[in-house]
Amino acid sequence: MPNGTIDRYLSLDGNHQLYIVDASNVMEDVSNHKDLTPIAFDALANIISLALLRSNNLKGASQTLTFQLDSVSDIKKVIATASANGDVKGYVANPKASEDIGTSMISCTADLGVKEPYHSTCLVDGTSLEEKINSFFLQSDQTVLKFSSLIDRESGRVVALLYHELPHDDDVESLFDEKKAHLALNKDELSEIAKAFYGQLPHELVSEEEVRFHCNCSKERFIELFKLLSDEELLELSQKEEPTVSTCGWCGKEYEFSPREIGEILAKRS
Repeated sequence: MPNGTIDRYLSLDGNHQLYIVDASNVMEDVSNHKDLTPIAFDALANIISLALLRSNNLKGASQTLTFQLDSVSDIKKVIATASANGDVKGYVANPKASEDIGTSMISCTADLGVKEPYHSTCLVDGTSLEEKINSFFLQSDQTVLKFSSLIDRESGRVVALLYHELPHDDDVESLFDEKKAHLALNKDELSEIAKAFYGQLPHELVSEEEVRFHCNCSKERFIELFKLLSDEELLELSQKEEPTVSTCGWCGKEYEFSPREIGEILAKRS
């Protein structure tokens, strides 16, 4: 499947901004290495879409935005990190989750390359994950943001939109309506979704960017994790006959470390 895209539209009066993402390709890549239950798939698709939509206005290539859902249900945790260039990776703690997502917290961490990342955490309300995400926006943002998604596991289609009512002096009515947003997301093309959402209000495409699943894991990064182990743990691994295999929780890639390689990590401590 080709890379998806994220489009940004702006009404010509300058009051209404709309982000739309097709993350179908991202979830296809995720599903290739994770066997997800319907609940886990939906949750990860929503959090990945959310991270992509909110990261689209980041300025620097090294800046990233991470959304994390923590739940009392058996899904436990869902995380997605997206960058300004459309790269995203996602992780669900329990791919076999079967319980409805109950009481939850959503947090957002923006790493903008300054000394301290911006962090916001809210206890969220709502039956659906969409409602929980919008509850987070209501509590944490000074601007009007509304999220809506359409996820079809059978076809693999994952599309979502984020409506941003821009600050203005006039008394302008919000364009967001949950039912209208869902109907718009049923359109095939992102431009058709925008047209259905805006209705008769003139608007224009401001930007279009590809999105893709990308994990920056490497053997070197796993070596740094091994360095966090105690001397006793490293010694035990270095004395095993078989290699130690570490698996990336983001992308499922496996890295093999021989007993000799583990021993070298331990030897460098002395």
